[in-house]
Amino acid sequence: MEQQVQISNNSPIDESPEVHRDDDDGAQGSLSESLVSLKKNYLNVCQLSKLSVSDNKHRNALELGVSDDLRDDASALWRTYELQTKRLSQELAEQLLLVKEPTLASKLQGEYKTGERINMKKVIPYIASHYRKDKIWLRRTKPNKHDYQVGIAVDDSLSMSESGCRDVAIEALVIVCRAMAQLEMGNLSVVSFGKKGNI
Repeated sequence: MEQQVQISNNSPIDESPEVHRDDDDGAQGSLSESLVSLKKNYLNVCQLSKLSVSDNKHRNALELGVSDDLRDDASALWRTYELQTKRLSQELAEQLLLVKEPTLASKLQGEYKTGERINMKKVIPYIASHYRKDKIWLRRTKPNKHDYQVGIAVDDSLSMSESGCRDVAIEALVIVCRAMAQLEMGNLSVVSFGKKGNI
């Protein structure tokens, strides 16, 4: 497993000012070797630390001028951070599960004169009332799905890399991305700011 996420010493990541690599592999030995497969992409953009590389964003990465080696190394680095933060992202997902509320109405409920589906429990009272109690229809008005729009702003300035905070910021980003993807909570956007802003 360690060979799959190992980054070569002469990789183009060393030349990139966007990505900071930590050579300490001691923490990987205690991690579980199983990966969690998620249905959604972690990020919708390709610029933040060049870590959000996926198959459907291949064209955008080519437009940015990102080489194949850099994309492969960024994917390997992202998987390394996933392994290191797997337990924390699961804990965050459990905590978010307790506090999140449904925002998207997709469940049928109510008593309406028109709607999508007939409430069969109301049909007999409707007939017994000589067709006067005609509120027998259901509409999709009960919230039971989640559609959150979350935005994360990451400081990408030189002071972050000089103070050694860049790895912590990337780990925090991975934790939030994985937790949201596990819960299928909605969309996530990442904005980096420093010398100039990137979305």
